[in-house]
Amino acid sequence: FQKMKLFGACWWFGRQIEEADAAKISISDSKYEQARKHWVKKFNMEMSNTPKQHCIINPKAKDSEYILAVDFHGLRFMAATHNKNETGPGFQRGFLFNEETWERVLVW
Repeated sequence: FQKMKLFGACWWFGRQIEEADAAKISISDSKYEQARKHWVKKFNMEMSNTPKQHCIINPKAKDSEYILAVDFHGLRFMAATHNKNETGPGFQRGFLFNEETWERVLVW
């Protein structure tokens, strides 16, 4: 079992949406701003008045469904369905809990 892709991870099915009901948003504006200020200070950047940016998991398939897996290392998005015309394991994208990586979890 330990060789399985999701062994030891908590996982859910989900899909990316562009807009969410206010009641379903898990990160409040104040928590977002707190995290934003932390990263601006840490990397000596300027706090600009740019709007919030949404991370598109897969720009080639914006309406895809995903398996979201959280383990010790981070959060992964894996395509829930696999295109039979593709070779290889299918789409996968991850965000680590490590501050030194480029794609990382900023707020949990």
